[in-house]
Amino acid sequence: MPLLSLFTRLPRVRAFSESRLGSAINIHPRGRLGKTLRFSRLGGTKIALILFVEYHSAFRQSASVMMDREPDLEVVSQAGSVAEAREKMAQGGIDAAIVNIPLPDDGAAELVRDLHEANPSIPVLVMTHLEEKGLYERFLDAGAREVLPKTIHLEEIFAAVRRLGEGGGEG
Repeated sequence: MPLLSLFTRLPRVRAFSESRLGSAINIHPRGRLGKTLRFSRLGGTKIALILFVEYHSAFRQSASVMMDREPDLEVVSQAGSVAEAREKMAQGGIDAAIVNIPLPDDGAAELVRDLHEANPSIPVLVMTHLEEKGLYERFLDAGAREVLPKTIHLEEIFAAVRRLGEGGGEG
């Protein structure tokens, strides 16, 4: 299915923002806000401000658009490499990170470790299509709260970010 028809078949979400950091009104098409996150508060709505690291720009941008349609999730920063992610990380202003591996410039495990050490309260969700032995454990040891296969549906990614925002996966 072409990407354009995927987007045209989705329910419309009305979202009105006075400013990125000011008040925001988000309306879910079904009238529900989902679970309460312990993330940033924008205009009375708790919302997860996400750093999304993925080297496939078309996937990253498409998934970001879909996350931004959720009333309690917002991708505020995107990166396509470890180096770019480190620059975005230094800018701050994130509540969670999604890191898809592998990344072209290696060092994804170190990036996850650095994200965790810089602020242990920021949950890191790692996603991968790789199935090598010990990979999940390596990223969990580096500080990821959860590691998921890339074969899951977007709704499962949203649920994982919400779960992490509620403290799920903390050890």
